[in-house]
Amino acid sequence: MRTIQKVKSYKASSKEVFDCIDDLGVTGMHMTESSMPMMGGKMHLEFLTPQKTGLHTKYRWTGKMLWWPLDFTVEVTRWISGREKTWETIGPTQLVIYSWFQMNLMVEQGSKESIASLSISYERPQKVINKILCFLFGDWYCRWCLKNMLKDTETKLLSRQSDKDEEFKILSKDHLHSLKEKQPLFYYATSNENQDYAGCSWDAESGFSSGQIGYYKFTAQIEGRKADC
Repeated sequence: MRTIQKVKSYKASSKEVFDCIDDLGVTGMHMTESSMPMMGGKMHLEFLTPQKTGLHTKYRWTGKMLWWPLDFTVEVTRWISGREKTWETIGPTQLVIYSWFQMNLMVEQGSKESIASLSISYERPQKVINKILCFLFGDWYCRWCLKNMLKDTETKLLSRQSDKDEEFKILSKDHLHSLKEKQPLFYYATSNENQDYAGCSWDAESGFSSGQIGYYKFTAQIEGRKADC
């Protein structure tokens, strides 16, 4: 068995990083698109369990690489929310350069960023032609998969952060003052009731939001009548 590992840091919480890598809609995208490493082929994903995340989640990948059919089932064998995940192929598999593989994710929270360690362990196939392909491309393909999964995670996290920054953007203190009598200031509070974000909080009962965004402190009454900042 051989193991290839990559480590990457993210300016996000360990839970955000874990949830993003755990989401096959993010980290499985490179498998569903035609590419040179896939030799022009692409895969189709089918979940075999009602849940799409968590322990014992199962899903099946099918597709083709050149003239080789691909068909294998994966099961999550270890899952600790926000921290660790292990998934591997089970049962009969139709693979080209591996006979079996297992992936492992570990996410640790640092003082300013989170560190994700992602690895692939694999066993070589039995047929001679497949052994040769594994010798030539096995490690390279692992590195390509790991690189894409970690890069797609970074892209998704940056996109989410950009959306949040835009939602809570204040152009200037004068701009906020000008909104006192013009329109509701819900835009400057969190979009989900009773959820804290970026030093801001929304109290559903009192109808007030207060906190600090950037350099500007504010208290805004929802429904847009008054704003102090």
